[in-house]
Amino acid sequence: MDRQTEELYKSLWTAYREEIYRFCRGRLYRAPIIAEDCVQQVFLALFEALEAGTVIERPRAWLYKTARHVSSRFNDHIVREVKHRTEEERAFGEGP
Repeated sequence: MDRQTEELYKSLWTAYREEIYRFCRGRLYRAPIIAEDCVQQVFLALFEALEAGTVIERPRAWLYKTARHVSSRFNDHIVREVKHRTEEERAFGEGP
């Protein structure tokens, strides 16, 4: 990553990290640890895009779009996990 791209990444991290965190937390059952994982995934995607030479004309919109996608994947995973656990509990007579 060249110096200019690194500076862009750092400036976007500084400007939007907290905002994206709040967005993810609101979409992820207010779970702070899961929201932090979401933020890390969003900024990893940003890093990879910038490394690949992608020009991001509207970074805030790009970050929110990516956060929406990542948080949806996290939610899908959470729902599958809860469903799986509930089915196991029923199978073993532990649940409702």
